[in-house]
Parts: sequence; structure tokens; C-alpha cells
Amino acid sequence: MNVNSNPALWAIYAGDVCIDHPNLYDQGRVVADIEIDLEVNAHGSMKFTVPITNPGYDTATQLGTVVIATYGGRKVFRGRVADTTRDFYNNVEVYCEGQLAFLCDSMLPPFAYKGTVTNFLRFILDTHNREVEDYKKLYLGTVTVTDPDNNGVLVRSSESSISSWEAVSGRLIDMLGGYVMVRETDGKYYVDYLAELTEKSNQTVEFGENLLDLEEHIDTENIVTVLYPFGARIEENGTNENTYDKYTEEPETSGLTLWHGNRVTVREVNGGMGENLGDKRMGRRDDAQQSADQGESVAQKPGEGHDDNRTERRRPAHREH
Repeated sequence: MNVNSNPALWAIYAGDVCIDHPNLYDQGRVVADIEIDLEVNAHGSMKFTVPITNPGYDTATQLGTVVIATYGGRKVFRGRVADTTRDFYNNVEVYCEGQLAFLCDSMLPPFAYKGTVTNFLRFILDTHNREVEDYKKLYLGTVTVTDPDNNGVLVRSSESSISSWEAVSGRLIDMLGGYVMVRETDGKYYVDYLAELTEKSNQTVEFGENLLDLEEHIDTENIVTVLYPFGARIEENGTNENTYDKYTEEPETSGLTLWHGNRVTVREVNGGMGENLGDKRMGRRDDAQQSADQGESVAQKPGEGHDDNRTERRRPAHREH
């Protein structure tokens, strides 16, 4: 059933059955609590609640049913029913995952690949299409992402079988960036892998109109106010006394020795202090302290360091200011 009397309306289909359309509300073809989440480089999702009075109730609540949401005749979401929750009155909350999740249904054999990004994605999709039903098939579209290293030659491998989606997300998106999206042309669905987005929404975001909720979340997990940087380890002939060379063995006296090992520090350029103090005028009562360990050995003279990015976290210690 396809209703096109007003192209500026939303409609939702479960299989071939229309389960929501404003022109068919009098027939009970309506669902509630609709949420569509179109994530970038992710499956995306759609949720809605189907009342038992909906004529498409059985189809819409069956796991695996293909669900399509359209606006003005254009497909906004395509996916499948992945989870259902039935309440006391037999209304069913339906959770759908987007069509990129179809790539989770096929597996790649162990492989070693060397070539272009385009041909690697072709290998993934060709393998996927050999293993799945026709409605899950996805074909190679436009690819503009390239590997900036090795003169554009992509090298990827896996010692075990992985899903097609794991290959796309882990071997391409996570390493090269870019945007993976699905488009429909002549009834076939193509996967585009683009370096830059080609579509831009002209919609204005207005609170109370299309912005219905706003939430701010503050997390102190990655906030640091006191940083202790440790540079590369210096070889034995290093002469930077601020790295405390003489304490690399047994201390000369009893008690605690503030020893930083044979390491490059910021003491020479930081007034003798080994830590960098951040802005403490933030209205907080805690210090979040962290050490940044860039710990590979170098033969350079003291002060020339490395970048390794290993960090060690200390939980904030409460104290009065």
C-alpha cells in the first residue's frame, strides 16, 4: 500500500503494509512515540509503538520485518525490526536498526589485502552480497576516500573471520575517516564512502518547533588541572641534572628522594617545577592530576623528546583551597 495524496506527509511501512499515515488514521493506521536517529557512520535506528488496533500490528512486530519511513515520498529511514517490547495492553514498542546493520549478517574469511580503498570496499560488499538475501544486498557506490600513506596503497588484513560491518568500520572508517552512507537508485541500494559530505540541510533549528529537547552533560574524566610531563629516557651519558641522574641507583641518604629517573622534564623551563598548573579558577574544589609518559629512549641531548601518548590517571584528591 502506497499513499501519495500529499507529498509533504510522513508515512511508515512495515513490509508492504502501511502502518502510519495521516490520511489513514481513521483506519487505525497510526503508531505512537516515533523516534528516528540517523547517525553518521553508524547503523542508525528508529523506534515507535504499535497499538494492537493497527491493521499492520502482526507484520510490524515481527522480528526481521523491513521498515521504511518516508517524507514527501523520499525514504528517510530503511531498516529492520530488531527488538520488540510488549506492554500489559499488548501495545508493542518496536526498535529498528538501520540498513547498514545488514553488513553484520555476513562474514569475511581471513584475508590479507593490498590495493585501493575502492577495491577493498568492493571486496567487502561482493562477499556480503554472496551470503545474504536479496533485500539485504548493498552495492558499491561512489568512493572518494583514499589512503594518505603508502602512495595511496591500502594494506589491511585479518587473521580471523570478521563481519562485513567490522571490516567497514574498523578497517576503513576508524583508520581513514570519511563518511559511509547508503543511497537508493532504481531500486538498488549503494554504499558511498565519501571524504566530504555532499548534502547539506537547509532546515532552520528552532526551539519548540523541531528542537524538542536539549541536554548538557559535563564529565570530569578527561579534565586535568595539574600535568606532570615526562619526556623520553636519556642514555647514560645524558648531562641534564634536572633528570636526577645520580639517583638512578641507591639514594645517598635515608628517607624519600624525589626522583624522576633519567628522564627529560620541564623543570629547566618551568621555574624548577616538574608539573604544569592549569587554570584553577574554575570554581572546583578538586585537583585532577595526571602524568603524561612519553617514555621511549632517545640518543638526543636532554630536552629533545618523543611523542608516545601513554597516560596514567590519578583520581582527584579533595582538598580545601
